Amino acid sequence: MATNQDLATYERLIVNIIRSLPAERVAQLADFARFLQGQSAKPAELEADDEDIEMDEALWDAQFASSEKLFARMADKVRQDIAAGRTTGMRLTRDGNIEPS
Repeated sequence: MATNQDLATYERLIVNIIRSLPAERVAQLADFARFLQGQSAKPAELEADDEDIEMDEALWDAQFASSEKLFARMADKVRQDIAAGRTTGMRLTRDGNIEPS
């Protein structure tokens, strides 16, 4: 079992990690911490209130918003590869395998 001193050491470590991360990674860390918290929560504690739900939705919105430019760049790259003939068509078979089309 962790002592109060151990907990304080972990707290300082986590704070230092958070300070070194970009905002979108901090949001992911907070989301993961909530996941871990839920894993150890008692059933009565698992019911989220409206404020928790709104905060989670805001975090997800922020994560997707920060990824929008990345997704656009990825889509542009795919379009360029298709136009240049660097791609191969594929189809999913009935047994779940992928084969060229």
